[in-house]
Amino acid sequence: MAIVYDTNALNHWPRPDQVTWTKVLRENVLEGKLARLVIPLVVIDELDQQKSGTNALSDKAGKAIRFLEKTLDGTDPGQAVNVRDDATLEVRLGPPGHQRDDTDMEILLCAAELDQLGVQTRVPSNDFGLHLRARSMSLFPMRLPQAQQRKVSPSPSPGA
Repeated sequence: MAIVYDTNALNHWPRPDQVTWTKVLRENVLEGKLARLVIPLVVIDELDQQKSGTNALSDKAGKAIRFLEKTLDGTDPGQAVNVRDDATLEVRLGPPGHQRDDTDMEILLCAAELDQLGVQTRVPSNDFGLHLRARSMSLFPMRLPQAQQRKVSPSPSPGA
């Protein structure tokens, strides 16, 4: 089972090594005991752009990039590394010289390519637009089950 990440998932969900993937697959009624986590290069490029700054998003993007750098250190694109007993992680490059205009479309094209190769593929995201586009391409979007989502601390109330 290939799980093609979008930027939103890396910024707002627990790190890939902190998710119990066998449970996620089971809760999404998917077969398999190993999740093949695929990060399209366009997602890393978007995280690199987002990490500049001093807001919450730049902090999340910076943490995601540091995790990916540490985890994938010494590997080549397309080479999978184990991040858990139930998951591998890899970066997938787009076609050489391909111009990236739309991040969501690049993510979906990556998923479609894997799907056409006979790999059962899902695209996890909380982005409604990506879900609509995925379904229009006969791809299957998914949300991370609530129990697996990152715990969010409440925002301070105004004036507090």
